[in-house]
Amino acid sequence: MLELVKTWLPVFNGFYGSGLEDDQDLEYTLFNNPDNPKMNEEHKNWLLEAVTDYICYSDYCKELSDAICEGISEELKSHSLITNYKFEKLSSPKYYNFSNDSIDVEFEVDIIHLIEECKKDLAEFEKYLKDHYTSYDGFMSSYSNDPQVWFGLEDDYTDGLIMNDTGHCIGSILQFLLSGNDNTTYQDIVYEAASEVPIYDYLDYDKMLEDFNDHFETDAKSIVDDIESGDVDETDPEVIARRDLIGQKLFNFKLV
Repeated sequence: MLELVKTWLPVFNGFYGSGLEDDQDLEYTLFNNPDNPKMNEEHKNWLLEAVTDYICYSDYCKELSDAICEGISEELKSHSLITNYKFEKLSSPKYYNFSNDSIDVEFEVDIIHLIEECKKDLAEFEKYLKDHYTSYDGFMSSYSNDPQVWFGLEDDYTDGLIMNDTGHCIGSILQFLLSGNDNTTYQDIVYEAASEVPIYDYLDYDKMLEDFNDHFETDAKSIVDDIESGDVDETDPEVIARRDLIGQKLFNFKLV
């Protein structure tokens, strides 16, 4: 019997420390359009240091989570582990000391079918539970690591942990079942989904360039004041370069 279960998306381990939220492609995006004005190292350094301040990470991570959910869920469907899915939301901890982001999702599943799939490779499922749910110093497991507790003693499994805590258990057994299907690297699915959501689409481009121009124009004008007052040598190449920034506008600067 098919049921709708609210649970967590397997395989996705969170954004923190994953590189998914990084802006590595922004350097290429910012500096590799041949039509852009030529920038010196000072221009580049300012942009690289400031660019993350102009990205709306909350919107970016939400869209990225939706794309990751679709990629993993379609993989689950291809293995007949779910029949349908709906992205619900990205859940992020206040602090990342002990936990990471997770994606809340609603799956349409046949729970009995999933249990029976786990029982086909009982030894591996038992090892999975031992690896993930055994308490140790610094970690107190909230769940049993005994497959019998998860399945229950009744033939219809109604007394088992899986049937009575679907919110956690369905996500966990789907993670187990995915890991045992084939050699597909599921993290590749996550990163492929990420490639479909360019981070620079969430860049406040106009504000960044406005601040860029304000910064360098003000800096260049101060150099002119120093030249006129005799405080600097107007033949100094660095002084000349900074002076030449006066009036330079990069509003025609375009992303790749």
